[in-house]
Amino acid sequence: MGTFSKERINVRINKETNKIITENSIIVKTLKDKKIFVDVILNPAMPHEYLKQTQNESKKFTFINKHNTNKSS
Repeated sequence: MGTFSKERINVRINKETNKIITENSIIVKTLKDKKIFVDVILNPAMPHEYLKQTQNESKKFTFINKHNTNKSS
């Protein structure tokens, strides 16, 4: 595995940081959009009932498949 200098790592991080900032600046244009974006990140909505049901069904399905796979081994 090669070695990297601190300067090279910092340049790469700065390029990625600038790319992320630029991409998000395009999407989140106005101050109102920025406030909404931050609010959603800091205060996520509670999961909808349908999502909870789907998650429970997925857990049951995974458990049943794992149990059946172990039987046939």
